[in-house]
Amino acid sequence: HRDIKPDNVLIARGGRIVLADFGIASVRVEGPGDLSGTPAYMAPEQAIGEPPTPATDVYAVGVLLFEMLTGAPAFAGDPARILADKQAIERLSIPASVGIDPELADVIAAATERAVALRIASAAVLQARLTRAVPRLHAAIEPEVASHDPSELRTVIVLAPRADREDARLYLANAVHEELLRRLSQRPPLRVLPRV
Repeated sequence: HRDIKPDNVLIARGGRIVLADFGIASVRVEGPGDLSGTPAYMAPEQAIGEPPTPATDVYAVGVLLFEMLTGAPAFAGDPARILADKQAIERLSIPASVGIDPELADVIAAATERAVALRIASAAVLQARLTRAVPRLHAAIEPEVASHDPSELRTVIVLAPRADREDARLYLANAVHEELLRRLSQRPPLRVLPRV
């Protein structure tokens, strides 16, 4: 995915978690140098342009869990400061004052290890460790029931901005595009589809 962050994690009716916006994931990475993603959630290796692996997304999920449990972002400041912190902090530690189970805190620390070799390697392993740390996370989710007539559902396809070359204006246009998608998707009965 390469851009797991709160804006891209949606909660559907019934509690089902949906991961959205695969725009960055659709871009093929040929080699080093790709800095696509959101600095506060990207993995340290992603922040220096190394090719992504499944552990890259595990790191972002760990940062997201840290923020959910502490109520504060793990990384703050300007992008340069955040990217420097990514290289300096070995792993995220949840303060004891937060009062969560130490086993869950250990899972988050293992998911946010700076060194890829020490980090939880895949989403499947992360899920297994989270299930052991907090058994009720594995509860069954009720299927979603549509609250509207499907014939009333309108679909809007929002085209992504395009340019011959990348510059600051394209980054701004992409940010406006993401915000437009987010706002439109909150207006039922409207189905919003991004087209990259």
